Amino acid sequence: MRRPERTGKHELFSTQPGLRIMLVLIAAFFCLAFQAAAGDDGKAAAGKEGAAAGDGKGLKPELSAAIEKHKNTVLAEVNGKKITVNDFETAARRASPMQIQELGTPQGKKKFLDQMIRMWLLAQKARAAGLDKDPEAVRVMKNQLASIMHRELASKISEDDVTEAEMREFYDSHAENYHKPAKTRARVIMLKDRAQAKELLDRLTKDKPSQHEFRRLAQENSEDEETRLRGGDLRFFTRAKDRKESDPKVDEAIVQAAFSLKNDGDIYPKLIKANGGFNVLMRTGFRKPLDISFKEAKPRLKMLVYREKRRVGVEEELKKLQDKSKIEYIDDNLSLVKIDMRTGQPGARRGPGRARKPAGKKRPARKKP
Repeated sequence: MRRPERTGKHELFSTQPGLRIMLVLIAAFFCLAFQAAAGDDGKAAAGKEGAAAGDGKGLKPELSAAIEKHKNTVLAEVNGKKITVNDFETAARRASPMQIQELGTPQGKKKFLDQMIRMWLLAQKARAAGLDKDPEAVRVMKNQLASIMHRELASKISEDDVTEAEMREFYDSHAENYHKPAKTRARVIMLKDRAQAKELLDRLTKDKPSQHEFRRLAQENSEDEETRLRGGDLRFFTRAKDRKESDPKVDEAIVQAAFSLKNDGDIYPKLIKANGGFNVLMRTGFRKPLDISFKEAKPRLKMLVYREKRRVGVEEELKKLQDKSKIEYIDDNLSLVKIDMRTGQPGARRGPGRARKPAGKKRPARKKP
């Protein structure tokens, strides 16, 4: 049966759903841009964004004014809508690294401007078709506005607001990140019979096995069930005086032997009596002690404290907003939300040709060549 022909201005969008989705998203994005360009709030936001990028910051008033005037210079008009230097620079800051490289030449700038014009034309077409009222476009606009507001709240705090005392407090409260003891790692093969252990030690000392071979031997021969399953691995451990509650608890004789070895792959020349038997030990790793002074850490500390202050500042503003707002939760209705855990998408359904395979039927095994 032949499908009846569609008519009307939405015919193109109905027959090409991919184009409709693209135009919906473009309409949402550029609707925000048009609104910003039309009002004083948009100009103020552009000015703040320029200042954040370093444009005009700390300059003399007359030079700063000249820069602002330059930003309003028109590069092109699209059906009466002006594309200014500021529009171009704002879009360029969101460009890919490859596009930014091309912007170093006049041809690259012209190409980028042409791309902007095409996008604006698509946005105008989408708005004329009413797609800026599309639920998907409205959703995108809400998300974009929330992101812009989040950045606005975060921008109230600058790196200059970070004090020496705040950095010192952060440094002291995260001492474990700046001061760490030496750690070593080893594998052991534990045998209860001393003669067998001595024979194994002599053989391995002569053969000088790789770490992989030692691991296999531990899995096959060690009589310590706990470490045998890990190929004799004791993981990274410290000396007893530096041990924390979360560190592995290793017998002191093994600790002393492991820390005495100089290189990974070295085997301790004597048997170690510990854990109910006689151990053959190989060093498999080493971490040097870490000791970073406050002075050395300051550049990084300033950024960490700055990020934390921004996070706390935004959280405080959101808390105030929540306290002022009337919010009613209907928790029982959360049970109505269905999540397809295979895709992570709410209410996700399998598309055509992707129906679930019948239970109990397995894919036939692939024949060996």
